[in-house]
Amino acid sequence: MNTKRKNARGITLIALVITIIVLLILVGITINALSGENGILKRATQAKSKTGRANALEQINLAIITARTEGLGQVDKTVLRNEITKAGMTVKTDGDDLPYEVVSDKYLFRINEDYTVEEISGIGLSKKELKLFSGESETITATLTEGVTGTITWESADKNVATVENGKITAVGTTGSTTITAKVEGTEYEATCKVSIVQKVTSITAKNVTVGKNQTAKIEVITTPTGLVEDLTYTSDTPSIATVAEDGTVTGVATGSATITIKGKVSKQ
Repeated sequence: MNTKRKNARGITLIALVITIIVLLILVGITINALSGENGILKRATQAKSKTGRANALEQINLAIITARTEGLGQVDKTVLRNEITKAGMTVKTDGDDLPYEVVSDKYLFRINEDYTVEEISGIGLSKKELKLFSGESETITATLTEGVTGTITWESADKNVATVENGKITAVGTTGSTTITAKVEGTEYEATCKVSIVQKVTSITAKNVTVGKNQTAKIEVITTPTGLVEDLTYTSDTPSIATVAEDGTVTGVATGSATITIKGKVSKQ
């Protein structure tokens, strides 16, 4: 009788050990299912991240549509900034010149010159292109995107054209272009800004254009001096007849005539 009881206890202990092992295995599977590389928690975080990105992208595109509608076919940049701000996002780029960098929570997007929108990964700069007069300085900012950490370093491809220190770019040459690069130490992330030294315009001549309704034509412009010069501004005195884009493209709206005024953005010549 005693032998049978000992055997029963032995069998019970073995069964208990097997049960504990099975439970431990199940716990391990459960923990891995929750927190593993493809676990539920990670997938939930990724899904939330994708949703955040998609929502931000949708809001930016809606802001562009609203700005274009209120601008009667041309994007009204004041409306664009206001709509982006109303959506809880921030335009990091100063001034009206595209591209714009837009921050939404931990995501960074760029609105390009053609109003397409792209997400920036790693590091982004507040400007992709910069035009400076000789001796002029301007500071651009760098933003790291979600999960990226590290020290940002700056360098100029041609220090005879422009120098850079902590994002402050100074045009030291009298003419030419160079590239400023911001890098995240210890990673492959980098972003660039093209810097050109320009001259102020002293005179502008332009050819007349004729366009039909809903048709477009670009104004041919000759500046003095020629070559790399400051940006030009275009203004229509009668937008109900013809509108003009930032690059000098005229769009016919109705029958009639309109005068397009062209000036240097800084010199006002």
